[in-house]
Amino acid sequence: MDKSNTHFFLNIPVLGICGWSGAGKTTLIESIVRNQTALGRKICVIKHDAHQIQVDREGKDSFRFFYSGADVVVTNADEFFFRGHHGDHWAVHRIIRSLAPRYDGFLVEGHKHSRLPRKIWLRHPEKLDVPEVTQGFEDVIERSNAALEKVSALFESILSECWQRSPVSGAVLIGGESSRFGEAKHLAKSGDRTWVERIVDAMAPHLSSIVLIGRGKVPESLSTLLRLPDVPGVAGPIAGIRAAFRWNPGTSWIVAPCDVPQLHGDAIAWLLNQRAIGRDAVLPVLDEDGPVEPLPAFYDYRCGPFFEEMDSPRRIADVARVCCPVVPPPLRESWHNVNSLRDRD
Repeated sequence: MDKSNTHFFLNIPVLGICGWSGAGKTTLIESIVRNQTALGRKICVIKHDAHQIQVDREGKDSFRFFYSGADVVVTNADEFFFRGHHGDHWAVHRIIRSLAPRYDGFLVEGHKHSRLPRKIWLRHPEKLDVPEVTQGFEDVIERSNAALEKVSALFESILSECWQRSPVSGAVLIGGESSRFGEAKHLAKSGDRTWVERIVDAMAPHLSSIVLIGRGKVPESLSTLLRLPDVPGVAGPIAGIRAAFRWNPGTSWIVAPCDVPQLHGDAIAWLLNQRAIGRDAVLPVLDEDGPVEPLPAFYDYRCGPFFEEMDSPRRIADVARVCCPVVPPPLRESWHNVNSLRDRD
């Protein structure tokens, strides 16, 4: 695995659990997965099988398709099964790379020779010899009642460390001209600052970077910021949101429109504090019975695939794990949209 693959793993929680056959790897992993699932988290297990994989049977259509040379996907209403022919593109780190946007963490059973970022060796009670390959392992753990607690704590720390390292950037949707408003809204001024400058000022101290999305002109003070065009053929804010996720699929985003000139840094900090492992998005509400506010809002990088299939960010609540906290009263003005000259006054 090259350095670029090692770097990619920095923000993906992966723990390899290795050991001789009979050491208890499956029982341990099953318990960890049950605990994580109870917390609302999505965990993927990647298993190494030293023998021929038996997941299909001769005579089935899927078996015949596979042995004719095709990779095969079988689906029904509750589950799906993928069977593919091995190749370099299915090396374990590439599998994790392709699946990362859909899971909170990965447990890898076996693969003791794979260069995963973190691995432990589970010692077999009757096979005390440990192979030399374990010199690069996190720990050698005895199979006991304490093993589950110890490995679970390690996996939880990996989840937390990677989650905290995952970058969060800001995307400001500036669009183009606004005929209803009478001018380009992001260039309207409050005091001596344009709205887009005020929004960037609020976001910048809290986020790793800021991106402007849209074709509109920007003040000279923002000329060094990265500009992305809206995704063509798509209307509304979803065009800008898709552009952000396509540009950097491994980054999470706080997305803000250009018509919230009262956006405050405290509101950005509050949004960030609502994040948690297992939450795909934070869509606030202004009161208990009110609708969700999709902008400004936080979207984890795992939302990227969902946005490719919808025409409005509000619909993310139908398919993803969404938190909808009530905005504290002192911060609610940050969600006040100015959509017309009357609103502006």
